[in-house]
Amino acid sequence: IICRFGFEDLKPVSTPMDPSTKLHSSQSPSTGAESAKMHHVPYREAVGSL
Repeated sequence: IICRFGFEDLKPVSTPMDPSTKLHSSQSPSTGAESAKMHHVPYREAVGSL
């Protein structure tokens, strides 16, 4: 799973993100090119594999 999704260089943490962190639309892709690039990132498959 680690190699399949390119996570070889990640460092383990107990909580990857503070649960109280609010996500904003400004953090989303803002251009067509950014959206197209993110469209090919298999986040759902990575999380489902865990």
